[in-house]
Amino acid sequence: MKVFRVECDVNNFQICYLVEAMDCFNNPYKCINLSPKAVTWVPPEVYIDQPLAKRGDFFEFWSRFAFAISPRAYKVLKDILLPVGELLPLFHEGVEYKVFHVMERFDCIDKKRCPDWDYQTDEREPKLVFKPKLLPPFSIFKFEGDPVGYYVIERTGDPKTKFKAAVEHHGLIGLEFIPVTKG
Repeated sequence: MKVFRVECDVNNFQICYLVEAMDCFNNPYKCINLSPKAVTWVPPEVYIDQPLAKRGDFFEFWSRFAFAISPRAYKVLKDILLPVGELLPLFHEGVEYKVFHVMERFDCIDKKRCPDWDYQTDEREPKLVFKPKLLPPFSIFKFEGDPVGYYVIERTGDPKTKFKAAVEHHGLIGLEFIPVTKG
C-alpha cells in the first residue's frame, strides 16, 4: 500500500482564483473546514490565472484548500468522490466545473513514528507513517494534522473505485501524485 499527496500541477496548468479577494479565515468559499457547504453555496465569480498555460482536468481552487474538476473529470470521478464529500458547482466561461469539498478527516497518522512531520513544509521526501487499520475505506481522503492536503491510497489500482487509478486510466491531466510513504 502506498499513500500519495495530491496536488494540482500549478507549474504547467491553469489555476482558478476568486475575482473578489477574500479574508483567508472568514471566506465562505474556504473548503478547509468540514461543514457541509451545498445548502448555502453560491458559486463565486472566478478567473483563470496563467491563461496561456494548459487547461487541465483539475484546477487549484483558492490556494491548496480545494480543487475544481472539469466536466470530463466529473464523469469519471463522481462515484469515487461523492462518498467522501461534496461536488459544488463553479462556472467559468459557460462551463460548469465542480469544486471538491471533503467533509471528514481521519486520525490515521502514527504520530510516534513520524512526530516531526509538519504539513507546512514542502518536503518531497516520503516520511509519513499511517496506521493501516485507521485508514479510511475511501481512496481519496484528508487526515487530522493537515487541514489543506488531499491524499490518495493506492491499494488495488481499480479505475472504477480508486481515484489515482481512475485519473491515470482515463488520462486526466493537471494533478501530481507525490509519494508520502516509504516503500
